[in-house]
Amino acid sequence: MIPTPALPLDLPPGLTLDTRPDGWTTLRVRTALAQADIALHGGQILHWQPRHAAQPVLWLSPQAVLRDGQAIRGGVPVCWPWFGPADRAGNPAHGVVRTRAWSLRQATAEADGRLLLSLDGPAFPASAAPGWQSATLRLEISVGLELALALTTTAPPEAGPETGPDTGAWRLTEALHSYFAISDVAHTRITGLGGCAGADKLQSGAAVTLPQSIDPAQPVDCMVAHSGEALIADSGWQRQIRVRKSGSATTIVWNPGAARAAQLPDMAQDGLWRGMVCVEAGNGPGQPVRLAPGATHRLAMTLSVEALDGIAA
Repeated sequence: MIPTPALPLDLPPGLTLDTRPDGWTTLRVRTALAQADIALHGGQILHWQPRHAAQPVLWLSPQAVLRDGQAIRGGVPVCWPWFGPADRAGNPAHGVVRTRAWSLRQATAEADGRLLLSLDGPAFPASAAPGWQSATLRLEISVGLELALALTTTAPPEAGPETGPDTGAWRLTEALHSYFAISDVAHTRITGLGGCAGADKLQSGAAVTLPQSIDPAQPVDCMVAHSGEALIADSGWQRQIRVRKSGSATTIVWNPGAARAAQLPDMAQDGLWRGMVCVEAGNGPGQPVRLAPGATHRLAMTLSVEALDGIAA
């Protein structure tokens, strides 16, 4: 049996522990404003649905597995201190914290009905991400009619490995890798990124300029220089998801399409890929954050959902 993690003695109203049949413990939020589920494994939000939304806003694969050392497919994984492939052989893609246990530092119920949680990042050996083991990582979550996430990094106090103009700095790439639930890719369009330049991973990193409207029915895997908001219009569910962010110079858009999804064990079920799309806030390899020793950076993302009001998807 997996041990129940240590938690603050007094949990506020609306927050309980939920032990799953597989033995993993999640934090269960049920308030008048919204519901959410958060796994301490990976510090990962698995589910969020405000009271006015008929369907969940976040997508979680029905084939997702909570297993020690394995990433959870769906919700909002935390990618840190690198996004994408590791630069050292044997290290996992997307960093070292999405497969380790986080801890709940604090939880409070606000007068306006929101529930606030603060999670501390996991410990990991120096070999996993040399130097970063002495950094401080914290995730703050606000659950209400909006879902707000803030990932704060305090760089190690020692000099980092960067050379040249940034000698002694720490190079950070990161993402809040949000998976969104949609009715079907055929009824969905993503806007707000038109004209932004980036790299198309499906074309070996070739330079690309995004169109005004992105069709996720076609496989897409792009990282673009973009610091504004993005919109996910879904005519099937007659709603629009708004993604706002700060401290982020990169937006990542991903849907694997049928062929690639069939190669992923937790997405291989026929047609599963059609009900999701990733629109992520981050700082990718093309727009890294460089931190002086002991300096702090805050990556934030706020999600909201509203009626489509006749906007064509």
